[in-house]
Amino acid sequence: MEHKSIFVNGNWQPANFPVSSFKPINPTSGKQIQESFPISSFLDLEDMIHRAIESEQEITNISPDIRSDFLLLCAKKFNDNKKELIDLAHSETALTKDSSLSNIEFSRMIKNLETASEVCKERSWQRAIIDKKNGLKSIRRPLNGPIVIFGPANQPFSANSCCGKNFAAAIASGNSIIAKGNPNHPQTSYKLAILVSEAIAEIKLPAAIFQFFHETTKDLGYRLASHPQIGALAFTGSKSNGFSLKESADRAGNLLFMETSPFSPVFLLPEKLEKSCDNIADKLTKAVLSHNGQDCSKPSAIFMLKGRNSDKLLNTLKSNFERKPVSKLFSDISARNNDGCLANLLRLGATQLTVTSYNPAFPFDFPNTIVTMTGKNFQKFALQIMDDSLGPILIAVLLDKEEEFMGIAKTIKGIFATNLPPAFCMRCTTAFWALIHIFLAPITVTTGVSRKIDKKGASCKSAEVGRDGERNQG
Repeated sequence: MEHKSIFVNGNWQPANFPVSSFKPINPTSGKQIQESFPISSFLDLEDMIHRAIESEQEITNISPDIRSDFLLLCAKKFNDNKKELIDLAHSETALTKDSSLSNIEFSRMIKNLETASEVCKERSWQRAIIDKKNGLKSIRRPLNGPIVIFGPANQPFSANSCCGKNFAAAIASGNSIIAKGNPNHPQTSYKLAILVSEAIAEIKLPAAIFQFFHETTKDLGYRLASHPQIGALAFTGSKSNGFSLKESADRAGNLLFMETSPFSPVFLLPEKLEKSCDNIADKLTKAVLSHNGQDCSKPSAIFMLKGRNSDKLLNTLKSNFERKPVSKLFSDISARNNDGCLANLLRLGATQLTVTSYNPAFPFDFPNTIVTMTGKNFQKFALQIMDDSLGPILIAVLLDKEEEFMGIAKTIKGIFATNLPPAFCMRCTTAFWALIHIFLAPITVTTGVSRKIDKKGASCKSAEVGRDGERNQG
């Protein structure tokens, strides 16, 4: 069977002895899409790395103005093909065309590219940063080798390896890219890669500035992360996969920029809850079920005093969640993982408030779910509860007294500090702690900023999370 081509050094060509192939499934219809995509062997990956290394000096010498023009041309080509791209992404992810894909995902992608284009010309970001107060030193410049980008399933445009924020940052800062498509939206990634290849040809950039493959195996992904000739790996996805890649990168001394699904706590203070119960319920419903519950910045758990107001809020939330359509997830694997997460919560003492359960006969559908648990149980099992929490599940933690707010805040802060790499902790815990002390808003989630510098030269990566499930692009 003929597979889709990969893009190597300016040429669309068949994968070299692929280890296997896959066909995506339309989550809305449940039917398999007939196009076949190769799972590349390391022959393809090593060839791409060598091509990028051979062209490294030529790629580094591209002027900032030309890089700026290239990013704007990519944005123009994406806009010219907007309808086709959104139709493809909708068929592969079941995300709504207008509210999720067009208004949020596609708009963010274009904004990222335009901002990176402006930054290319402005260039103040190239100056060294010396932050004595926080003990940080950094400088942004091209790394020694290509940037390998793994994009997530839940952001088919804004974080796609072929057009998203890591793509824009890598091009703007003078790097070449090896992009991996995502198996949950391979047609979308393939179309984006084709448009990028057309832009490269039009501007006559070095062929190896952007190369693309569809998928590889997990073990080869770890091998790629530890390859001595890559400049860095940029990963957006689950914590389990991210930390496995980090372990491989660390062994080789390679840079890894990692953005993983966070645990976002929401603290509802009594006076806020009493004044704005219905409004808070509506905001929470929107924030949790946005993107079918698969937005990285969705609230994971709410914390509130047990009593009349909490009962009113939970009843309103239950009604809202059950009235909304069942969430359609990107893949049956995501739905099964959510079911496993729910089973784990129930094992740890949670009680399911909503009545509908996951039905394997409809493998892409997962019911909008609320569970409740006590503050004592959360404190006891916080580490297990704060694992990957993507999906339309909301944990409502009921506290007996106000003093428990600060105790739980300390617990969450401690887990952030002891279970994340130091570079990810420096600003994350500080900002989180400030938010816990201030309690300004009824919907408050953490803000994380990370910076990292090493012998290879430097780089910064930031991710910010704001209110109501909105992600602010750094």
